[in-house]
Amino acid sequence: MNYLRGLLSAWLTLTLVLSGCAFQERDAATIDAPAAGTSELKIPAPQESEEAVLRSRLASRSREVGQLRLQLLAKQAEINQLLASHERALQDALRANARVRGNNSKAETVAAIAEAALLIKNARESARDDQQQALDQAEKLLESGRSEMLAGNLDAASYLAVKALGLAQVPDYPPANQSAMAETLFTLPIDMVVKKQSNVRAMPGIGYSVLFQLAKGVRVKALGYSDLWIRILTEDKSEGWIYYNLLETIAPGAAAQ
Repeated sequence: MNYLRGLLSAWLTLTLVLSGCAFQERDAATIDAPAAGTSELKIPAPQESEEAVLRSRLASRSREVGQLRLQLLAKQAEINQLLASHERALQDALRANARVRGNNSKAETVAAIAEAALLIKNARESARDDQQQALDQAEKLLESGRSEMLAGNLDAASYLAVKALGLAQVPDYPPANQSAMAETLFTLPIDMVVKKQSNVRAMPGIGYSVLFQLAKGVRVKALGYSDLWIRILTEDKSEGWIYYNLLETIAPGAAAQ
């Protein structure tokens, strides 16, 4: 009998121990499991954040490249102006030499000086601020020409008058569009070609109205730029704004397509 009581006591003890373990496991499972109807907090993967940073940096670099390209165009315009000035100087020298060989008369010299003076006066009325300096230099040459003529040096006076004429022939740029953004004018218009069919807008910005479209291969004159937009002039004198990367420069002397 005592033996049976011992077995029964041992069996009850074992049952209680096992029941306690089961309760502990169930409580632990309840604590670890999320409540019904709730969702786990999702933490953005580090890769997504890094990708956003890379996209932002790429956009910034792309804008910097665009601005550098436009600054390069401005420098090219200055080079074109120097080449044009050199060509004008060469033509002036040839004309001066021709006049010297022709033994200019006083009447011809007076006529050349009067022509230069009239051209300078007319150019003053429409010249921009950056063109006034060339006109100032032309007037100095013309004054020297008058002095040489009074001294009897007709050849020198005629040569100076021709030089003054060359400086007084200021390019007649079309007026710039009024824009809320500052425009940088190229020193000389730049020959460019349209890379693909493109919209030409009334002002420098994607939100402005489209004036007309240009087909791929159309040649235009680039007059200046504002932000990343270039102001262009077509062969039929239509004017508007086009995004910079829709145009490319034309090598000097390139044959028309």
